[in-house]
Amino acid sequence: RQRPDNATNKKEEDTPRFLVVRRKEGDFTTVSPFLISKVLYGIVGNVKDVKKVKGELLVETVSNKQSRQLIKCTRFSEFEVEVTPHGILNTSKGVVFCRDLLNCSIEEIKDNLKSQGVIEVRRIRTRREGIFVDTANHVLTFNTPRLPRTIQAAFYPLQVRPYIPNPLRCFNCQRFGHSAVNQKLKRKWALQQLPLPPMHRWRPDRLRLPNLLKILAR
Repeated sequence: RQRPDNATNKKEEDTPRFLVVRRKEGDFTTVSPFLISKVLYGIVGNVKDVKKVKGELLVETVSNKQSRQLIKCTRFSEFEVEVTPHGILNTSKGVVFCRDLLNCSIEEIKDNLKSQGVIEVRRIRTRREGIFVDTANHVLTFNTPRLPRTIQAAFYPLQVRPYIPNPLRCFNCQRFGHSAVNQKLKRKWALQQLPLPPMHRWRPDRLRLPNLLKILAR
């Protein structure tokens, strides 16, 4: 029984599924959705999803054949267009753990995992006793939206876990969803509405949140 060609499978995996259709002049904001649907069907057939995003069309194809056909497209009805892969949706990020990779540089890891679809490598760092140190966790960016379950790093079979970035957290109030810079701007705005001493007007960033709450409660 003949095995499938690995080069062909690799080419199929590298084909982007999320494509952006952009007009060279104007945009698709006021173009009829019925016209878009008919023209798109005439070019590649039924696709998985279509959205208007900031005047452009975000198309998710069903197959690699559809993607290759749509990328070659230069005219969309009477409009001249260019079709490019989406910069983020066609990639995925995963985490692998291997202590022996600490003995390798980032470039060496990237070059040796390139054949498995890895396009970027980042080593996670942690803070110990006030000093940032490298950990054995590595964030790998793949050139496919489907994250592989495992990869082969030299003689190590490594399990790939989904990468979940840390949520944005404010170091002043320790709450999630905003940064310390945004909170500082909110403090400055609040201070400008209050008859505070000149020292606070000139140095509002030195005023702590508990003190501001006491003033607002008066």
